[in-house]
Amino acid sequence: MTGDDSNQTFGDGSTVFDIEYQTNQNNTVWATSTSGIYKRVDNDTWTEINHVNLPTSNFTRSAVAMAPSNENVIYYAVATKTNIEAETFYGLYKSPNNGLIWDIMYDTTKTDIMTYQCNYNFTLDVDPDDEDKVYFGTGDFFESSMVNGEMTFDVIENYLLADIHNSFHIGDNHYVCTDGGISVKTPESTTYNGINNGLICTQFFDLDIYETKIIGGTQDNGTMLWDLGDNTGFRKLGSDGLDCVIDPTNPNIMFASAQDYKVRSTDGMQNYTNILTTEWHDPIVYAVDDPKKVMIHAIDELKVSYNNGATFTESHSVFSKSLNVNSISQCEADPNVLYLAKGDSLAWTENFNDSPANVTWTKRETFGADHGKGLLVHPDSCDVVFITRRGYNSSQILKSVDGGVTLLSYSQGITQLPVYCIYYDHVNENGYYIGTELGVFYRNSTMDEWIPFSTYLPRVPVYDLKINNNYIYAATFGRGVWRSPRYKSCATDLNLVQENDPTAGTNSGQQIHKASNTIVSDRIIRGKSGTDVLYQAGNYIDLTDGFHAKNYNLFTAKAAGCIE
Repeated sequence: MTGDDSNQTFGDGSTVFDIEYQTNQNNTVWATSTSGIYKRVDNDTWTEINHVNLPTSNFTRSAVAMAPSNENVIYYAVATKTNIEAETFYGLYKSPNNGLIWDIMYDTTKTDIMTYQCNYNFTLDVDPDDEDKVYFGTGDFFESSMVNGEMTFDVIENYLLADIHNSFHIGDNHYVCTDGGISVKTPESTTYNGINNGLICTQFFDLDIYETKIIGGTQDNGTMLWDLGDNTGFRKLGSDGLDCVIDPTNPNIMFASAQDYKVRSTDGMQNYTNILTTEWHDPIVYAVDDPKKVMIHAIDELKVSYNNGATFTESHSVFSKSLNVNSISQCEADPNVLYLAKGDSLAWTENFNDSPANVTWTKRETFGADHGKGLLVHPDSCDVVFITRRGYNSSQILKSVDGGVTLLSYSQGITQLPVYCIYYDHVNENGYYIGTELGVFYRNSTMDEWIPFSTYLPRVPVYDLKINNNYIYAATFGRGVWRSPRYKSCATDLNLVQENDPTAGTNSGQQIHKASNTIVSDRIIRGKSGTDVLYQAGNYIDLTDGFHAKNYNLFTAKAAGCIE
């Protein structure tokens, strides 16, 4: 962290987790990092707080909190975890005298209040009226009490949803931020009640659509199901909802996922049964050549069902469990051609419909798709394959024209931008949509680069895309599901200047100019009442020096691309 003076730093490159003003002392700031706890008074340098009772380690997460009822009481919490299987070291420390002395209040010698997700959710808060009551959040939410001078913790129920990211008091109200949104406990209530109405923040991993039915897997909000026009819907399964699929011929048959299992329903998710143990984001797809053939990757095998998922009678061992498969793509032109991808490998076969023992797999073990929808084989040309990548680099999209043997960059127009999914539009000029960290982009065979296709779409990650009838649907990771009319062909960029003004400076009349990307103009809009000129672009409209509209002329600039 850097203060007002760029030379005032602490932690020698350490990550800062928490910064808090000291209660009633706006000139004093506390901060925690991977290397410890620090204090800064006025604009002086940061000072590391060292004490014999405080641990010294490369912490996974740390937090600091002050007691509003006693400005001298400081709490400091730390956690260290090397990997998901390792036990977590954690400790909670209290200073009664502004950081001079520290007492160990709670650590790993007592009941475990920590989860392996301490790098993801970790929050600390002190009750405004009781300096000995601490609220501690990880996967669950805990409240402390003092019993015979010893601090103990109990789980708080009804705080909305798991994974606690913040806990804070405003007046007499206690607010909790979780993966399910925001909840509050008021002095008049005994539980925490959700206050998410109007708050659109659901994080979608996956999406499928059948006519008016939509199913989506979400971060820590389970699997959501609703009909178009229904703003409520209902939630099935718990925890994280992942890959989900609706039978393309029977919308009552659905598949959905949680962290380590897949379920199947025959009544539109009113009821469901567990069918397979799986890994995180193990994919589910229907075969392109058989409406009853379902493929699910389950840990280290590709499982195949020929009766709509009722039973899985065929298995293919392609990769080991390490870094599980996240994408499956089958070629429509030749269903024998099937591709699988995981983060560091790509595999394909040209005789998938043979018996499993005879299927021959070819592997490329240096590069693969690192997200659930990051693999696409062209439906009309089985040697043409696309792979998307999440990294901040210059090769977020790769294209192969020889069946995965050679991969070349197809990222023109997309620089330093993670790409999460790619979708093919069968109708629209051999076109492709991609979901990125900053919305949706489009490209077809006539374009030499990707162009933005995100008019009105929030600038958030898009993890999945689907086309249904004349609309494309985007599953965003943070702002719910959005839809748009499909791309319509028009000019990519327009340069509307005086030199190419067909009116030659006379009455502009009625004009409509649309571009899928940008419009730049220095024209003068002139004429009498009734002159109506529209500029409509998908990315931006740049009105340069010299542009103006005369009195009584109507000029409209609209961010809408080629949308009617």
